[in-house]
Amino acid sequence: MAEIPVGGGSDLPTRFGASHTAARERPAMSDLTVSFDFDQQPLRFRSVSENDHILKVMRELGTFYEYDVLLRMRERLRAGNRTGSAIDAGGFIGTHTVFLSKLCGLSPVMTFEANPSTYAVLGENLESNGVSPSVIAVNKALGAAPGHAEMVLGPEGNRGSTQVATGAGGSIPLTTIDAETEARGLKDVCAIKIDVEGMELEVLRGAAGVIAAQTPVLCVEVHTPENLRQVLGLLGPSRYWIVDCLGYSPTYIIEPTQASERRRRLVNAIWLQRAKLPQSRSFLRKRLRRLAQRLSTGRWEPPSAPNKK
Repeated sequence: MAEIPVGGGSDLPTRFGASHTAARERPAMSDLTVSFDFDQQPLRFRSVSENDHILKVMRELGTFYEYDVLLRMRERLRAGNRTGSAIDAGGFIGTHTVFLSKLCGLSPVMTFEANPSTYAVLGENLESNGVSPSVIAVNKALGAAPGHAEMVLGPEGNRGSTQVATGAGGSIPLTTIDAETEARGLKDVCAIKIDVEGMELEVLRGAAGVIAAQTPVLCVEVHTPENLRQVLGLLGPSRYWIVDCLGYSPTYIIEPTQASERRRRLVNAIWLQRAKLPQSRSFLRKRLRRLAQRLSTGRWEPPSAPNKK
């Protein structure tokens, strides 16, 4: 598989609350691209469809898709003085990969995208944003063990929801984070982002070695309370707890802690209880989020919103 080679990374931005402004001239809506500035860095992304959900959101906000998730992840990396390499499981068009490389200064960032056509767009976006030298792009799916898989495409307006089906053969190469990091000798993985449309448990099982040895900050999309319970069970031996949940879909920032086992379990139990509540119980969900954050990081307010033009 074609890969983008490892190289140097970008410098860290000078401050957390740097400006995030939309570009002065936005592309025509028939175009497939969006441009904006973030932390005084010009950025440009091409999408896979002019109707793509992520493209539409970035145009509307004039900033990264799920910028709240990205800012919180960067904050937790800085709080722990974490530097090194990163993994992006489910790279899609590269927004999170570019952020981890260009705006967090991590290198190399190894990004995985199973869809060959989307992989080509990913490569273009890495090149146009100047991060190709510090990224390893891999056209494979991720799971719990090597093999092959089939791809189930999401709708045209949301190709980011494309799923990978394992256990039925298929033509898509399937690998694991443990195997790929070992093959490249990555010993300093400080962050792993996982957005794989329901495959998060399999991907985490395939990253068990990296997680146990390097205890990176994790950013994991988890849709159901049952999957969240299993995720926390997998991470329990390495003493992880949730520090926040953000994004359009429930995306959890999870990190190791030196807190007592009783406190760690209490914090995770609060997040599990919150996950079971319907969105209509917004007041109680907000209260539980604040309580859990105060018991962990002591901070409950989300990162500041970007300034829009």
